[in-house]
Amino acid sequence: MPFRFVIMTCLLAAAPFSYGADYCVSTTDELSAAVGAAAADTNPSIIKLRSGDYVENIVYSQQNTGSNLPGIEMSGGWDAACEQPESGQTRIVGNVAFTGVQEFPHYPVVLSHLMVTGELATRTWSAVEIRDVQSVGGLDIGCCAGPLAIERSAFFGEVVDIATSGHGASILRNNVFAGALGNFDWFDQSDGEGSVTLRGNTFHFTHGRGGGIIVFAVKTHREPAAFEFSRNLMTHAEANAVLFQIDLDDDDDFIEPPFTAADNWIGFEAGRLTLTPPDMLAGNGNVVGEFPLPYRNADDPSDVHLRSGSPMIDYSEPDALDLDDFDMDGHPRIFDGRVDVGAYEALGIFRSGFDD
Repeated sequence: MPFRFVIMTCLLAAAPFSYGADYCVSTTDELSAAVGAAAADTNPSIIKLRSGDYVENIVYSQQNTGSNLPGIEMSGGWDAACEQPESGQTRIVGNVAFTGVQEFPHYPVVLSHLMVTGELATRTWSAVEIRDVQSVGGLDIGCCAGPLAIERSAFFGEVVDIATSGHGASILRNNVFAGALGNFDWFDQSDGEGSVTLRGNTFHFTHGRGGGIIVFAVKTHREPAAFEFSRNLMTHAEANAVLFQIDLDDDDDFIEPPFTAADNWIGFEAGRLTLTPPDMLAGNGNVVGEFPLPYRNADDPSDVHLRSGSPMIDYSEPDALDLDDFDMDGHPRIFDGRVDVGAYEALGIFRSGFDD
């Protein structure tokens, strides 16, 4: 059975809360015990994992209905005392799942500095924050009643499906999404807080079930939400489709959110592109059409660093948001006074012809 990535969110403002237990774990048994204890708590817990491998499927399941509903923070790469981060990798060999129906107030699920060899899944009514996480077995997220933030993370699998709904900002920045089929759907981002920002991401979809189709859809009612789509690199191989739709239903009950698109490269080796409305990506430095895949390692679909000499290198002028921003490799987004398109900045010799 192929892995499936699904991100579904319902975004509402998160309420203040206080944390409960703080766990420092170094073995699979300790991690399993900490997850079980956190699931039985009524306050959100923090679980810190020392560097190393943890071989087990991890399931955090909570369905409390009291006034204090638990969230969880799980992070890896800690030293022996879980006091300082270190350079070692924390790898969970198995699937990781966070499940449970949570009522108000909503507490976040926060994941950082983890590598998951199986599927990463969250199905919970809470805010979700994912930073510096890699999943090579798929991503399946169903949430949220608060903001969704995914930064400097990479997800590989059969399908990437992001569907958000509700209040709060949704931010996808400096990530890699790769697989066979991609679907990104924002519904009812409303009340002036439902902005969507996709900035500096690489979306690369290849042959496989679904044929490398990439779909972006935005629908909203109540107050319109802003949608920013900038400096993203979106590619797919073979005879596949890229489809953008704004106000998918074309219904009087829905209105188009303010849409800003700048300095994006959207291409394919062969196939078609459908835009609704047709001029939504016109001008503003956007490049749309057929062009060869721009990656330096054509034999590895998971390596989406730019090939040296690519026109996407130094394509954009920096702005205030780039001053303290970093790419997927942790490098500053501003290099030689310019910013590259996609999730990675090309540095040094990789800019001009020596990366082969």
